[in-house]
Order: sequence, then C-alpha cells, then structure tokens
Amino acid sequence: MGQGVELGFVVGHFFVTWDNAADEELSVRPGRMVDFLREGIFENVSEHPDWQGHIGRSLGKVDVLENEAILTIGGKQVYIVTAKVDPETLHIDALADNLVVYFSADARDSFFAQYPDPRPG
Repeated sequence: MGQGVELGFVVGHFFVTWDNAADEELSVRPGRMVDFLREGIFENVSEHPDWQGHIGRSLGKVDVLENEAILTIGGKQVYIVTAKVDPETLHIDALADNLVVYFSADARDSFFAQYPDPRPG
C-alpha cells in the first residue's frame, strides 16, 4: 500500500488509494493517508495551481470505477486514474502502477483514447 490522493474537508479527511499491485482497483477510505500507509513519500500539492480552484469547495460525490475515481468538487470534476509514469520524462504510458490526477475532461479523455475505458458501455 503506497499510493493515494488525500482530500481534506471541514467534516474530515478521506483518500483514494490503489491498495496493492495484485488488486488493480481503486478504493476510497476515510481518514488520513499517514495513518494508513506505513511508508512512502507524502507530498502536499495544495499549493499547486490546478488544485487551487477546488480548495474550499464542497464535495458533491465520488464515483469509484475499476481504474478511475471521479470526484465532483464544487460542481467540477477531478479524475484520478491508475497509470504508468516514466520517472525521467513524466510521460504517462498505461494503466499500471501510479495515480495521476486530471483536472479536465479533455485531458482525461485523451488518456483513455490511448487505452481502453474501464467504464461499462
């Protein structure tokens, strides 16, 4: 267990995680990542410009799919997908071993245009 995206709200925290390499499904867990994950690199991206428009907004809903979680925050969608990322070029290559966050439907759709969409018909 080593990857996730944690979201903090007034009512508490939860995180989207890919639990282990044998189980390629995402799950949503209540609480803080640091209380659940025993090791890893924890990076606060709250100051990143792409997150700024979502901070302070209400969480509308969370849809958890096989290789993707879709968060509706303040009426806008954020997409978290499992993907293989080349550490040198940062090229996103396939549904595999990392979590990638997309802030637009166009960027998410470009990714899934290259790989099968896991959502049912």
